[in-house]
Amino acid sequence: MLKVVGDILLALDSGYLALLSLLDLSAAFDTVDHDTLLRRLQTSYGLDDVVIKWFASYLSGRTQHVRTPTTTSLPSPVAYGVPQGSVLGPILFLLYVAEQSAYDTDFTVITANMCTNLFTTSHNSAIGD
Repeated sequence: MLKVVGDILLALDSGYLALLSLLDLSAAFDTVDHDTLLRRLQTSYGLDDVVIKWFASYLSGRTQHVRTPTTTSLPSPVAYGVPQGSVLGPILFLLYVAEQSAYDTDFTVITANMCTNLFTTSHNSAIGD
């Protein structure tokens, strides 16, 4: 965090604007939209229909429940997210977010644990552009 503060102060002292976005990705695996992921796997990565159907089968039909020492809830369908604790979960998540990161080429990305900080600077004249 000291590096981020130092970079911001250096940018401001040089007449630049500084923008810092702090992203908490700790629950990000739970937010993956299955339809969007499958569409990206097909259009961005060229996977054919057979493979897409396999991934759709892998992601669908999952349920979750809550268990306490005295009771267990009824299963609830899982409509979003990739399986955590699996080999494919992190890979599918990275493929899902890779398209967004292609737009942010001017950002410095600093990652610690499951938090990501995006940092960029711009000259003051760029505000009106």
